[in-house]
Amino acid sequence: MTKVFGLELAHPWLLLLAAVPLLLVVLAWWRRGRPALRLPDVSAWNGIAGWRARTIRVPLLLKGAALVLLAVALARPRGGELSETVTTEGVDIVVALDLSVSMLAEDMGALPGERKNRLVAAKEVVISFVQRRMADRIGLVTFDEASVPRCPPTLDHDVLIDFVQRSEVDPESSGTAIGAGLASAVNRLKSSKSKSRVVILVTDGRNNSGFMAPDDAAEIARLLGIKVYTVGVGTRGEAPLPVRAAFGRVEYRMIRADVDEPTLQRIADLTGGRYFRATHPDELEQIFTDIDLLEKTEMEVERHVRWREAYPPFVRAAAIVLAAALLLGATWWRTFP
Repeated sequence: MTKVFGLELAHPWLLLLAAVPLLLVVLAWWRRGRPALRLPDVSAWNGIAGWRARTIRVPLLLKGAALVLLAVALARPRGGELSETVTTEGVDIVVALDLSVSMLAEDMGALPGERKNRLVAAKEVVISFVQRRMADRIGLVTFDEASVPRCPPTLDHDVLIDFVQRSEVDPESSGTAIGAGLASAVNRLKSSKSKSRVVILVTDGRNNSGFMAPDDAAEIARLLGIKVYTVGVGTRGEAPLPVRAAFGRVEYRMIRADVDEPTLQRIADLTGGRYFRATHPDELEQIFTDIDLLEKTEMEVERHVRWREAYPPFVRAAAIVLAAALLLGATWWRTFP
């Protein structure tokens, strides 16, 4: 990557030299302003002096300007082109997202009375997380009563986001296979060559389905060096769950929180990750922000600056101005001792 930045001075302290010609000009101006012949009354001379006499100090000002330009040239103004070579060591991440029916419970509204279900809130923060991790390969696994690999770890985040957005709850599903979902996510990462491999498991329930126990899946992750962050979603207490009634009507029934926190805590502890609990969308957003900070992408940047000297125009301008001052002082504004 190459960036062009504005002018800077290589030796800015040399600008102090500009004060010298300015002082000389002021001193010469003051001395020229003192009359050589003192008269008691000069009112009779008013109006006699022409514009040439009134502008007699122009050569002096031009000489001062030339010296200021030379001072700027000595300070060496220059512009630069910055070339950066960025080498990244990304983190390979798989998000394991719960799609069990209870994820439709509407207890994640940001405002009082707002209805937002757990799945919508989870998808929003996952998408935001993906958009911040542009150097990382990220994949997606979903699970309800069984696990489904949706997207392998990829740098094509637009495709991944599309998979996240299209992930929906199957109303006919009847279980939560946390162990199978975690095992499927770990399987996606086992052949990864990345130094850091991470699973983010998001669920609102407990394992009651699938072919593998969560603790067994966590042990496999530990043996493979894969870190697991677990996130329990949902309010503490009861939450309204929409259900289809007769004639297509939607009714609500209250369900109790069923997050298996001890199991999620064990999974995180065993693999070197952390367990989080989100009972509010702001907490869920903060959790993913914390994970983002914990799993930093290694980045190595080499910088090369190519300078372009910009002082020659100032030298040329000073020469032109000085030549004009000398020429005009010797002709148009010539003075006699």
